[in-house]
Amino acid sequence: MVARNTLILGILLLFCAGCKDTGNDSPRILNARFLNKKYTVEKPAKVYATTASSLPVSISYKWFVNGMLVPDINTASLPPDYFNKKDNIVCEIRVTDSLGRESEPYKLGPVTIENSPPRITFADFSQTDNIHKGVDLSIIFETEDADDDEITIQYNWYLDDKLIGNDPIIDGQLLEADKNIRVELIPYDGETIGERFEIPRRIIVQNLPPKILGTSYPVIKDNLLTCKINVEDPDGDRISYFIEEGPPGMTIDNTGIIQWRRPKPLSDTTFYIIIKVTDSRGAKSSGKIRIKFSLL
Repeated sequence: MVARNTLILGILLLFCAGCKDTGNDSPRILNARFLNKKYTVEKPAKVYATTASSLPVSISYKWFVNGMLVPDINTASLPPDYFNKKDNIVCEIRVTDSLGRESEPYKLGPVTIENSPPRITFADFSQTDNIHKGVDLSIIFETEDADDDEITIQYNWYLDDKLIGNDPIIDGQLLEADKNIRVELIPYDGETIGERFEIPRRIIVQNLPPKILGTSYPVIKDNLLTCKINVEDPDGDRISYFIEEGPPGMTIDNTGIIQWRRPKPLSDTTFYIIIKVTDSRGAKSSGKIRIKFSLL
């Protein structure tokens, strides 16, 4: 009897030795992580998991936003339609093998959705032609913010490389002829400063020609007539003067003073002269000047 029991026990031991330890061979998740350290509403939240199992497995995902289960999403990616800025996201991962054995849940998170930076998508000068000293300039632009935050703009206006203003409209009196005017826009949504945007269009401030305004009242002393041509240059350039047409002997100096010694005899008369004025950058204009000569 004892020998028989011993034989049965030995057979049972041999049988058990051939059995697999199913408890130690259950599927499990070795490691899991969010693919990125930071997320905004502009891209989906994604996770990645590595598993261990001797059998084929399937991986299931449960997503939670602010503690609430997101229905119908059982993939490694949560679309941004399901979360907003400052939401907290958790992903719970499980793996199941072909025998139906399920791993313990592997929890990732929470990850807080961060603020999306504002962007300037388009900008240009509101006026692109006939830009010269005295013309105020402004900017037209378009912006976007994935969080629908209110955007403010910082303006940096430059004349060549010199900063000349930060207002939305630049005073035209600050412009200088033959210099490049450019502007840099910086968006801000109350939390994040967006990428700087510089308008690619090249704008050169035009040089304006001097303008003849008229003359002072002629003064005659010792038969010498003297009067001054009044000229202004919008850019403040130095001006040179030249008499294109006028009576013989009439002169004009570099300050615009006309002098003419009257011939004898000469009665009261009115004559016209043509004056050409040129600025230091080469811009020029001409004008016909009426001068009345009266004997006292």
